Amino acid sequence: MATDKRKDLPQPSTPNFDQRLREAIMNMLGRQGDKLDRAVTVRDLVDAGVVHLNPNWNGGLTPPIAGPGAGTGGGSAPPPIPTGFDLAGGISNVFISHDEPKYRTGGGHRRTLVFGIVVAPGDPLPTFDKALPLTEFSGTVFAYPSAPATTWRMWIKWQSAAGQTSLPAGGVNGLEVRTGEDVRKLIDALTGAAEDPNSPYSKFAIRADLFYIASEAGPTNAGLFSVVTTPITNNGVTVPVGVYMANAFIMNGTITNAKIGNAAIDDAKIANLSASKIKAGAIAVGEYVQSTGFVSGTNGVGWRIDGLGTIEASNAIIRGAIHATSGMIGGIVITNSYIASPNFDGTNGFYLGANGQLVLPSGTVTTAKLAAGAVTADKINVTNLGAVSAEIGFLISRWPDGGWVERDGNGERVYGPGGNLLVRVGRW
Repeated sequence: MATDKRKDLPQPSTPNFDQRLREAIMNMLGRQGDKLDRAVTVRDLVDAGVVHLNPNWNGGLTPPIAGPGAGTGGGSAPPPIPTGFDLAGGISNVFISHDEPKYRTGGGHRRTLVFGIVVAPGDPLPTFDKALPLTEFSGTVFAYPSAPATTWRMWIKWQSAAGQTSLPAGGVNGLEVRTGEDVRKLIDALTGAAEDPNSPYSKFAIRADLFYIASEAGPTNAGLFSVVTTPITNNGVTVPVGVYMANAFIMNGTITNAKIGNAAIDDAKIANLSASKIKAGAIAVGEYVQSTGFVSGTNGVGWRIDGLGTIEASNAIIRGAIHATSGMIGGIVITNSYIASPNFDGTNGFYLGANGQLVLPSGTVTTAKLAAGAVTADKINVTNLGAVSAEIGFLISRWPDGGWVERDGNGERVYGPGGNLLVRVGRW
């Protein structure tokens, strides 16, 4: 295809103007001509990760582009295979984790894609082509909802800002994980088997209000392991039905509900956490952290900080310095090149440029003094002028009827509407 060499639109007076204008627009749209001559929109740049938008780009004079994006970082090459991929099973969730994506190809990391398949005992090991898309997330940890007692095989891929995806992590057959059992169902099943005289299981039962195991050489008969089948009251203390252990060492456990007075945990994976107070040395957020009842928008409530660094809040007190490329305060647009009112369009509002230029199309300036050379104007309208002391090279004052008065260093001349000289005062 021929390259479009034109740098401007054709003049309206040129022959076949309509056809030439249409050709130029069609080339810009990429519908004809060389595809490399297609116009690039701001949306194209944002989608490619070349630039990112200002939060308030859709109002006033705020420019849409806040600055460079993550960059293409080597073009459209796919991301690397995810590292640190791991699965952990809860009762109703599968916890998915991986290393922090630090690659820059394709504009950097956008999201993690999760694929998987449920397998039953005896099924052949699946491969990735049998997996289904399950979910996607940003950050490094995610809780995927699942039914209890379910065995999964899972893989993950990384996707870049340019839309390229990596090869799957998880090996040939995926990582296996099984969610925990629903303990309530297990207890119901045990109770049913114990009460059913026809159940095909041998049974050993101890019918007692209190059953315990104690050391033969111990100083007392107090049991380290006790089973209470009927509430027991001793010394004013009522002991409810349950199993009691002075010390317990558990390799793997499944608990439906737990009440813990004090816990020291090396590593915890929690799908939902409700806490009245959290103290932490560091908190890493993949998705977001926000206040309860957060509502986004101009009239929203609460606050939110997402993993990309965007903060939304109703009020803020900042005691130190603020470094920003642009912003809006009370409707006033602030960038690194100007400050302007949101309605400034050359006729309304105001504009103050970084070069010192002040534009007040319909405003006023109130001051006691103006510095030399401070005012350059096509027209100055003064309602009441007490006194003027200045060196005036040439001054002309016009009357509504067409006459005028000229003043310069030689004197003053008065002209009528037709341009005829009426009065001359000065030295000649």
